[in-house]
Amino acid sequence: MLHKLPAVRAIKERTGCKFQDLVIRRKDAVRQVVKELTDAKGRPKFSDPNDHRVIFGSPLVDVAATVALADETAEICMQILELTHWQIRLLSKSHLLPRVAQAIPERYKHRVIYGVSTGTLDDELAAAFEKGTPLVSARIKSLRWLQDHGHRTFGMICPILPQRDPQRFAQKIAEAIRVENCEHVWAEVLNVRGESMARTVEALKSGGFGEAAMLLEQTTANKNTWESYARGTFEALSSVIPHDKLRFMQYVSKSTAEWWNGRPGALPLGAAAGSRSIASQTPSAAKMGTLGLPEITAELLEQGRIEREQHERELARTLPELFQRRSPFWEAVSALAFAKVLLPTWKPEGKEQLEAAERCLKLLTPDARKVAREVGQIVGDHASKRWPAEIYDEAFAD
Repeated sequence: MLHKLPAVRAIKERTGCKFQDLVIRRKDAVRQVVKELTDAKGRPKFSDPNDHRVIFGSPLVDVAATVALADETAEICMQILELTHWQIRLLSKSHLLPRVAQAIPERYKHRVIYGVSTGTLDDELAAAFEKGTPLVSARIKSLRWLQDHGHRTFGMICPILPQRDPQRFAQKIAEAIRVENCEHVWAEVLNVRGESMARTVEALKSGGFGEAAMLLEQTTANKNTWESYARGTFEALSSVIPHDKLRFMQYVSKSTAEWWNGRPGALPLGAAAGSRSIASQTPSAAKMGTLGLPEITAELLEQGRIEREQHERELARTLPELFQRRSPFWEAVSALAFAKVLLPTWKPEGKEQLEAAERCLKLLTPDARKVAREVGQIVGDHASKRWPAEIYDEAFAD
């Protein structure tokens, strides 16, 4: 825990400040990042073109809390993007993420994923217990700007207060963040950390939100009411957010783990979390990279990673970005996605599909053409169909 670090303890003792009163910054952050990513001769240490891990920013500071921090974050991202093949997930309670996005060149656009914390849609309610943060409405506006300009986004519905009508809340928040444009949606109820709950109740009362404070007090009365609050919130969200997108984080105990481990979309946390969580169900890129094309195809089809009915439009929009990743694994995945979009529902008059196909095919390398042909054959056999002649003959001809 950050507040237990000797340096943080020393600052607290010296200043008399509480942990929540401190702002933590790394000195010379950009230089430190370069140092971590390069060896003594300045060469990249993480240069594997197949290493597409997703890293998160930041557990220490809000990456866009101020203009200065947003600009520093953009500089750090540029160093990571140039020295590695990693992807970056950025989370903020600010409305300045578009500033970060605009500072990153188009060639790296597909490797950065943006999200903002949105536990409530009420600006005044949020201001009562989220001190010093931009309006929630401003955050939502920034998220939609990113989506409208073709950036990858994710949802972060957190922290969620107890609701009189969880279903209505879930519907409204899903519409606000435009779930259909989010790659994943992370969510979490309020968790007890030190005196945080008592302070939140007091802040709500002071802000004139007596009913919200009362609901929170009732919910925290005992473990059973707390668990009911978490389960009700999860069930409401899972009814409006596709299970393959939802990542509902919940700390579980031995007595509650069984219920959570069996729920699609739930991400059980803590020592009691079982092996059936989302993280263990989804095949990793490292695992997939060791498989051949037939195995990759079978694994992806089995896991529902590419579901035509749900993701057809999204895939048509993002396929060119997949092709640009230029690794054998991603060429196979993108070729499979291409096949899944076009093969089952091909219509000669389908202008959107044809345009997506043409964009993708222009990006195919000779090796990728071979991959696409092989994957197309596998998927064709799986679906008991064949590629449309005009696509197979013209697009994949040597």
